[in-house]
Amino acid sequence: MHNNYYFLRRLSVALAARLVDAQAVECFTQNRDELVLAFNTTQGEFYLRAYLGPDFSCLSFPRNFHRARKNTVELFNPVAGLRCKEVHQHLNERSFRLVFESGVELLFRMHGTRANILLLRDGVTEDVFRKQVKTNLENLDRTIDWTYSYFLQNRERLKQTYFTFGKIVWAYLESEGFFALDAEAQWKRIAAVREEMETGSFYITTVDGTLTFSLVPFGEVLEKFTDPIEAVDTFYRRYTQAIALTRERKRLLSSLRQQYRKTTAWLETHRVRLSELKSGSKYRLWADLIMANLGNIRQGEQTVWLPSFDGQTQVEVKLKPDRAPQRTAEAYYIKARNEEMEIAHLERMIREKEDQLVVIPTLTRQVTEAKTLDELRALDTGTKGAEQRREIQLPYREYEHMGFRIWVGKNAEANDKMLQQFSAKDDLWLHARDVPGSHVIVKHQAGKKFPRPVIERAAQLAAYHSKRRGESLCPVIFVPRKYVRKRKGDPPGAVHVDREEVILATPLP
Repeated sequence: MHNNYYFLRRLSVALAARLVDAQAVECFTQNRDELVLAFNTTQGEFYLRAYLGPDFSCLSFPRNFHRARKNTVELFNPVAGLRCKEVHQHLNERSFRLVFESGVELLFRMHGTRANILLLRDGVTEDVFRKQVKTNLENLDRTIDWTYSYFLQNRERLKQTYFTFGKIVWAYLESEGFFALDAEAQWKRIAAVREEMETGSFYITTVDGTLTFSLVPFGEVLEKFTDPIEAVDTFYRRYTQAIALTRERKRLLSSLRQQYRKTTAWLETHRVRLSELKSGSKYRLWADLIMANLGNIRQGEQTVWLPSFDGQTQVEVKLKPDRAPQRTAEAYYIKARNEEMEIAHLERMIREKEDQLVVIPTLTRQVTEAKTLDELRALDTGTKGAEQRREIQLPYREYEHMGFRIWVGKNAEANDKMLQQFSAKDDLWLHARDVPGSHVIVKHQAGKKFPRPVIERAAQLAAYHSKRRGESLCPVIFVPRKYVRKRKGDPPGAVHVDREEVILATPLP
């Protein structure tokens, strides 16, 4: 009812007491749905803010308003410098005018989602705030017959007859059993509720969980006012806070549901992968069998059957005809170690994902029960979305191996930023050879050389985060960071490298 005729009529009276003879200083907007008018009055500065959004429109009167230096646009320029001569409320209509000198007027039509403000000069529309909303000057004053005889004639259509009451008032009357009363009792109740709206208090209530402004004590009363300006200004603040709370809660719940679905799907896929790795792992056995039977294997064979270590079965082992058995065993040991690293990585990631699934129901309940934005923002720090937003601030993802930090650039621009702003000359730089991919940095530790396993792990990450991800082996170049240069004119991610070395690596995350 903050745009109801009875409220606007009382608001117009309160505005007239403040604005008559006040000088309009400026009229501007800082977003497309909000217009701000600033006045100099005998009591100091006075601000009128009209928020006319597609789903909510309301007037408010902030005590202070700090105009931004940017993204602000002057509107209704003819008003600036003029004195307000009158605040005129239109009869039985949700419209009022601020009448200025020189025939200039601002017409406020507070028709819900079609609300608008018009600049008039000598009664003719000169400018419109919401140009996309069709607004005219028709039906600015409407009449209602308040006689008892007219009431009796229209008793079957009272809501249409007394249209200024609005939905809340009719719901209030219906909750009292109004429509079961006889004609005389109904007429008395209509007169009483009309007087209540014209002279009574203003209420902020909740009706079916929705924050509502009312001229009658309908719903759960949260606050009660006698000043219309204070009442609607408080309602605007509380309503916008409630909307922000609802939107933030909806966003967080959606994020948690999405996180749950993605985590569940990830676990399903990677548990299968882990099971396959554990049940199908054979490279270490093959390598051990080859080394135990070197004297019995002839070079050039493609497969060989070797006795298992229990002495009861034979194991088929694949060989490379052009490679010595010992070299083949070394290759199988490398593959076995890579598999073991992948198994350890998957087991760690699966534990982390399972821990996330345990937390999500608790977070969901806390988000649902949160009463304030501060509570929701505190909970937001525990969601995946918040972690991703924090991660975006850094140009790399960080890994750890044997106590060494390994950084992997997120994209071409991030590669440059990581290289130029975050790395040091003694760091180790790696990149998949001759293909697009992420830059990888191993952070130097004073007094320590880079262990071979650390270089191999960084090479695996460089191979994985490149166009060679799907290959079994990928050549990766590595060199101290001081031998990597960014030349003028190079595209994002492109560098010039001196004194490079090459290592073969299996792409692994």
